[in-house]
Amino acid sequence: MRPLTKARTLKRGGVMVKFNSTKADSEIIHKIADRAIATFARGSFSKLDIIMDVEAVHCNGVKLRLAELLQADKFNFMHDISGMHNCLNRTTGKLENCFLRRFAARKTKKAK
Repeated sequence: MRPLTKARTLKRGGVMVKFNSTKADSEIIHKIADRAIATFARGSFSKLDIIMDVEAVHCNGVKLRLAELLQADKFNFMHDISGMHNCLNRTTGKLENCFLRRFAARKTKKAK
């Protein structure tokens, strides 16, 4: 799929955080945000916070298995969403503090 728009970036301190998900990925990210708002305590964070956090992780770090995250049980869903929110470096778009996402895309082995 082609990107939703030209690569959107947020420049902070000379570092560019990319927000260049595809239209399909963006639609799933919005559904993830809707589910997160319904799941977490009110006032924890906004829908926009979740959209930006998930997209920043997906586009700047390890890709996420977005469809599987959306369908995850409540415990694993909350683990990944709250972990991304709490461990995201908003300057670089990378996760810190050794946080491991349960729904990170699996690495494929290259053929020799």
